Amino acid sequence: RVMEQHKRGDEVANQEEKCSPSVVVSSSGKVLAVGGYLITVAENVGLVFAVNARLYVHIAPSSSFHGHATQNQITVHSPQFGTIHHYTANWTPVALVLQGQETHNAFVENALFYALLYASAVQPHIDKILRQPITIHVRGDPAFYPTTPESKTGLGSSAALVTAVVAAVLHYLGVICITADPRMDPDLTQATRRLVHNVAQYAHYKAQGKIGSGFDVSAAVYGSQVFKRFRPQFLASHQFVTSTEAGSTENCVSSHVEGAQAFRAFIHSDQWNSGSVETTWLPPGLQLMLGDVRGGTKTPLLVAKVTAWMSHLQEQGLLDTSVWQVLADANKRFVALFQRLCQIAQEQADNYRLQRAICSELTPTKWRNEGEIGEMFAQLHDTFLGIRKGLKQMGAETGTDIEPDSQTQLLNKLLEIPGVLLAGVPGAGGMDALFVITLSEAASGRVKDEWEKSGVVSPVMLQQDDTGLTCSTTPSHPH
Repeated sequence: RVMEQHKRGDEVANQEEKCSPSVVVSSSGKVLAVGGYLITVAENVGLVFAVNARLYVHIAPSSSFHGHATQNQITVHSPQFGTIHHYTANWTPVALVLQGQETHNAFVENALFYALLYASAVQPHIDKILRQPITIHVRGDPAFYPTTPESKTGLGSSAALVTAVVAAVLHYLGVICITADPRMDPDLTQATRRLVHNVAQYAHYKAQGKIGSGFDVSAAVYGSQVFKRFRPQFLASHQFVTSTEAGSTENCVSSHVEGAQAFRAFIHSDQWNSGSVETTWLPPGLQLMLGDVRGGTKTPLLVAKVTAWMSHLQEQGLLDTSVWQVLADANKRFVALFQRLCQIAQEQADNYRLQRAICSELTPTKWRNEGEIGEMFAQLHDTFLGIRKGLKQMGAETGTDIEPDSQTQLLNKLLEIPGVLLAGVPGAGGMDALFVITLSEAASGRVKDEWEKSGVVSPVMLQQDDTGLTCSTTPSHPH
């Protein structure tokens, strides 16, 4: 499915009467299998798998948590991190004030502020709603933080956090309706997802202080997908300056009423359509695995070096003849093959199931002897090896360890295991993690055995999950 243009916020706001304000919203983490670095350029494609590592946000009136709060107060509680932040929301101008001497959390604050800013433009009763204090509880699944809350596996916890907070606040204020009742909203409307996506993308950009590719927020909203980014110039050309950015010493972010209406118009701009999302999934029987590598990578440094190298080639007119273009073509080829496999798995379900089972006990060199499905597996395997080769070359030319030699040795050994379709470094690469896609549960077991022998890779307990943004049926906040 391609993202549809969503309805105006004031039309969606009419759903307020149908929805209980209290809700538990969750958004998914992600693994970028194909498209590392290249998806920063709008015309390139990436293959992103959402995973069942989820970030949960429960929003409710503060009385629901037996707390004591004042009017217009928003309390954000994250027991996992041992933090509590108290904010006061005002409307003339729209402002979010952090109380006391608490440490700022840029992702929480920007998610709250831009959700409130949008809501103030479309919800005439926002001041009345916020007379009742609000409490927000935040929790991330253990897969986001396999060792401690400070360690990360690159699953996109900050993007998932921003997305879930934006969705929860917009729901609470009656701008959208997120419900677990399939009779009212079986899959969250595309209008709802589009609105949450656009607000979350901008809030995440402001929290980071730079414009990323946006695939992590997109996966948090839409789930597994073939991703093509929107044009970054669009975000950069629209600045909704807050008092803290303008140099204010106050513990406050704010925007005038005119800013709220301008932000609303920006969120509904057709310019967002410059990117696209086509939802996808892993064909039946295939399993996504993630391994936490006991290393660690300064991803921003890798990205900065590759970006500088790419810009230099572009200035010299050499980009189209470089490994960058080789990778772009290989990524497109891989995505097309993968989409064809998904189609065949649906159209020829019995034949697919039989050939997959056979190939799951064989190494890739023997797959081509097993008919059309085996041939498709072999092509995907070989094309991905070409992608890895290109990333390795790009790493050498940029002086970065996109696929470090130690990772290469681990990955090559995994590919000798029967039933392993792909093995690579996700996202920007480095020493944070590696991912594997197998053809069966038995093959996944063999991979886990190899990881245990290595002594440097710990399995992260997760699975591929198509859902993206969703509503939980539980009435209580996640513990």
